Amino acid sequence: TATNYNNNNNNSTSSSVQQLYELVFTLWCMSLDCANNKSIRQHFARDGAIPALVQLLKTAPREKVLRLAVASLTVLATLDTATTTEATTDTSSVKCNNRNNNQAYPSSSLEATTVFVREMIACDISKALDHLRQLRQWNDPDLQNDLDVLNETIQCQTRHLTQWKVYQAEVDTGVLRWSSLLHTSEFFRRNVQYMEGPKGDFEPVQKLVQILYRHCRHGRSGSNSRDFGMMMNGSFSNDKNNNINSSSWDEEDVHDDELCETLAVALYDIGEFVRHYPNGRAVIAAATRLYKTHYYYSQSSSPPSVLGCTKDIVMQYMQHPREEVQEQALSCASKLLVQNWKAVGNEK
Repeated sequence: TATNYNNNNNNSTSSSVQQLYELVFTLWCMSLDCANNKSIRQHFARDGAIPALVQLLKTAPREKVLRLAVASLTVLATLDTATTTEATTDTSSVKCNNRNNNQAYPSSSLEATTVFVREMIACDISKALDHLRQLRQWNDPDLQNDLDVLNETIQCQTRHLTQWKVYQAEVDTGVLRWSSLLHTSEFFRRNVQYMEGPKGDFEPVQKLVQILYRHCRHGRSGSNSRDFGMMMNGSFSNDKNNNINSSSWDEEDVHDDELCETLAVALYDIGEFVRHYPNGRAVIAAATRLYKTHYYYSQSSSPPSVLGCTKDIVMQYMQHPREEVQEQALSCASKLLVQNWKAVGNEK
């Protein structure tokens, strides 16, 4: 909410800055309770607090907003150093939402610190911190101290994380950014086996597909999993010539540069998985056949795997209004059609 509010108020008035400050102040107050309250930790992990706070490091309109954002992130990055007395709180109501359907939320402050720091790294917090620290010497000693502590913590943790763990944390946030380290052919050539996931259900690939689904029309409208079948029947807001019409896309989403970058990166990563994973195309094809069988003959509303809808969703994005998304969708669709990449010369 804080990030959306800031993005929608680029010409910040005094009242809008004050309201943003109060929102971030609320997050900071809640962060102070994370060390002792399991429920709050789980909500911070579930509801996208880290990406929102990191985004504020880049876009905060006033120093007072920046100060609280940095303070909140510093608290979350150093929970394991605090003396904690765990509160006995009923967390049965804390469930996964669409953002991270299968993510296990941290139950201890040490686990939470690891999760939060990985998420910060995945959101490219290092670049934001370097910019803030080089920008000037801050007059506020608390802000300067928090920047130094947070930077040192992030640098220390970065040295111990593999590229795959950073990539995994980024996918978990649902916010993807082009990177010369993570979103390249070389990265997938070296790490594609990890795309199988710990349970062998290709969970990272499923999360990429879920990102795409959430921002097509049926995903935004809150349709249940059974509505994937509408796409299998070709009823995804098509006109009489079976073309996707402009109303299939939310206008705000189309003009959101950061969201469109996420969509383009997700399409690229799915294509690279198909290209580098042994029989990657067959994995998607098998899931598609399984899904179609399930949809037409099962009474259950839950598909066996979201992978079964990968090809159909990618095809929808070939009609996206933004050129960069269209290009990646076309590239991804092409990779899905190639049967044997080893037989294709001159790989990019």
